[in-house]
Amino acid sequence: MKHEVSLSFLDGSKRIIKNNFNSDLCVSREPRNIKDVFFAPYESKQEFIYCAKHTLLPALLVSSWVLNPINFVIVPAALLTALATLFIIEKISESLGYTSLEASANYLANDFSQFIVDLLVLPASSLLFLTRSLSSILEKTGIINSETNESTNTMLPN
Repeated sequence: MKHEVSLSFLDGSKRIIKNNFNSDLCVSREPRNIKDVFFAPYESKQEFIYCAKHTLLPALLVSSWVLNPINFVIVPAALLTALATLFIIEKISESLGYTSLEASANYLANDFSQFIVDLLVLPASSLLFLTRSLSSILEKTGIINSETNESTNTMLPN
């Protein structure tokens, strides 16, 4: 199974079937338009967990940096050391022909890469997580209905 770095939690280009700890079972689909990216309620509990995982875990890391500034040095150094070690293990196993060890190292390296991408887009993903969560809450309470017909939302003439 190929694991790739993605931003599908931002644009909704994947439908989540099942959540796992490190990777989720996803099906590709058409990305959302800009209105739906910000204001569409979550379609399922799995999609909410997927987006929360990609938003809240990097936020926890940033908050640990704020609470204990030494983590600002230790955590990136540990991540870079782990990535370098995984890269070395991947190259050694590739040269020796151990495909399972190479696949494991590649999988972990992709998880670290995804985490770095999640850190870089944290401000955008936090805003999207907040607005979509509010839309989901408003839909569950019945204040808004996301399945309204577009023809009923026409503008009144002057």
